[in-house]
Amino acid sequence: MKYLISVKPNAKQTKIVRISETELLVHIHAAPQDGKANEELIRTLSKFFHVPQLRICIARGATGRKKIVDVV
Repeated sequence: MKYLISVKPNAKQTKIVRISETELLVHIHAAPQDGKANEELIRTLSKFFHVPQLRICIARGATGRKKIVDVV
């Protein structure tokens, strides 16, 4: 399933806010440097959806704050 993710890096704590069925706002503690925010995003989504990290893929927007993520 595809999700539209809005990422807020450098947040005080990591949390997920569901906006709609296919849209999420994710606050990430990590800084957006060297892919650390994307790694934390995948770990956080893995816990949220209860799937292994390998089943989550950033389809579009790997360098931006708006991302499309596939969860299979």
